[in-house]
Amino acid sequence: MVVPDPLSIVLQTRGSVKNIRIPPQVWGSELGGGGGASPKDVATLVRLLPERPDFGIVPKAVHMSFLTMYPKVNTSSPACIDAPGFDRAALHRMFNIEVVAFFRRNRAE
Repeated sequence: MVVPDPLSIVLQTRGSVKNIRIPPQVWGSELGGGGGASPKDVATLVRLLPERPDFGIVPKAVHMSFLTMYPKVNTSSPACIDAPGFDRAALHRMFNIEVVAFFRRNRAE
């Protein structure tokens, strides 16, 4: 499973993740945001998972950076504004390559 920038209210106890038996890949945004995603809570989830995940933090990313395109109707929301110098297209080029490679490494034989 691939989990990009999980919200802080999800999976924050050892009991809530104890039955996960597939290799996880977890991505975090450096800046968080988006109504509940925080770097601290992503780090907590990584520590709680039964198997150490493939884990990465995306520099200058906010929670909504993991969406390829944000709906134009919401572009004025602070949660939708990328940090100065952040390149969303570059993130998604890298993210797509890394996710496909992760699934290839972990496919069932």
